[in-house]
Amino acid sequence: MINKKGAMFGLEGRVLRKYAGSIFLMSLRRLTFRLVAGHHATRVLTAKGAMFGLDARIALAIFGALSVISGAALYSAIKEARATALLVELQEVGKAWENHLLDTGSDLRKTGPSGMSLHMRITVDLIEDSSSLAGWKGPYLPYKKASVNILKHPVYSEVHVLDINDETWGLGDSWYTEGACSSGKQCYAWSVMNGFDFANDTALMEVIDQKVDNSDGDDVGNFRWSGTGTIFLKIAPVKNPND
Repeated sequence: MINKKGAMFGLEGRVLRKYAGSIFLMSLRRLTFRLVAGHHATRVLTAKGAMFGLDARIALAIFGALSVISGAALYSAIKEARATALLVELQEVGKAWENHLLDTGSDLRKTGPSGMSLHMRITVDLIEDSSSLAGWKGPYLPYKKASVNILKHPVYSEVHVLDINDETWGLGDSWYTEGACSSGKQCYAWSVMNGFDFANDTALMEVIDQKVDNSDGDDVGNFRWSGTGTIFLKIAPVKNPND
């Protein structure tokens, strides 16, 4: 019975919360439809209109609670699926880089001889054999060109391979300012995608970070995200271009 100080759903709601496991939820769904369709959902007519009997009210309370639970579970499942898909895409860029190197014996070319350009690979070489390399077996990725050097992502913005150090840099930093492979530092190839809005996507980044680095944050580990709307996944150590 619902009183002034009681919970909205009374005993029925407390029972639901106590037994909200997946097996019980399936049983409740079956019970809901039986109660609504069956003869036990007795209707009581009053001067103010038709009212459902106790059985039907229990069924409706259960169904409403199930809708809330299912909605939360659906949101979580969608976020998990997006995180997994992004992580797989970053990993595939890394595999493409590795396969190109194994097939041709040559690393991806740099976009320029100095500065930031020295840290940027010509990622288009993963889908076009621009240099007529012996052994090239691409395209190694399904993307299109965004420019002469960079691949275009169909949902976000661009796909890169960059050479960056493994020191502390992330959300509050520019990858080049803090991550530059200055002489003497260990350098790594990283799979890179940009075009993210961290005002809305931070929770998504945190799910990926949990999968890769056990939630060590944006600025350390093998998965990073920076203030430029860019995400990074470490591929492998490479020769420092400044040594």
